[in-house]
Amino acid sequence: MPAGELVLHHLNASRSKRVLWLLEELGAPYSVRAYLRVRGRAPPELTAVHPLGKSPVLTDGGEVVAESGHIVEHLLETRDAGRVLQPAADDTAGRAAHSYFLHYVEGSLSPLLLMDVVLGAVVDATPWPLRPVTRGVRDAVYTNFVGPELDRHAAYLEGVLASRDYIACARFTAADTHLHSAVEAMLGGDRARARAAASPRLAAYCARLKERPAYLRATAKDKELEMK
Repeated sequence: MPAGELVLHHLNASRSKRVLWLLEELGAPYSVRAYLRVRGRAPPELTAVHPLGKSPVLTDGGEVVAESGHIVEHLLETRDAGRVLQPAADDTAGRAAHSYFLHYVEGSLSPLLLMDVVLGAVVDATPWPLRPVTRGVRDAVYTNFVGPELDRHAAYLEGVLASRDYIACARFTAADTHLHSAVEAMLGGDRARARAAASPRLAAYCARLKERPAYLRATAKDKELEMK
């Protein structure tokens, strides 16, 4: 195990909670440095840690580890020697699925969710006389592209969970901490009611994960950090 001190660089209203959750699951000693956005962007203090100013970012001693999937892989490699949060070493299919879902979240699912968030921000930033126009564009993009694609993803994940309780294998792994927030976003809100109703396994999976003690601890810490 490396001797480096783990520091999670947490930006408010970001996706660093899932790394916070993973750290709680691992039981690894760590500290958190919290940052507040300036006009919606990362402050200079965070860009000093990593030039892109994104969160989560992890420092492990003198090493800077960015990108959520890479952070997960780094923590598993350096803090999970017993493979508690990974498929068993002899579970070839589970290991392949675990690697796949770490990439799937950021490569396939999250861009759709981000597109909807960005379009919503465009509507909010539009002067009110023109807002009906940008709102119409946002709704058209959602109706004709984002919504149907999210329906496809929900059906896909629902099918995966038909054969096992967790996303990568029969037991809880880091892939579940990585996927959970994206699935919650995909099933949340008024526009997703039909999608959530058509995804009972996925909804139950999310609810089950939220009962984990480490998730509850991470949620409490995340709320604390958001209030600072």
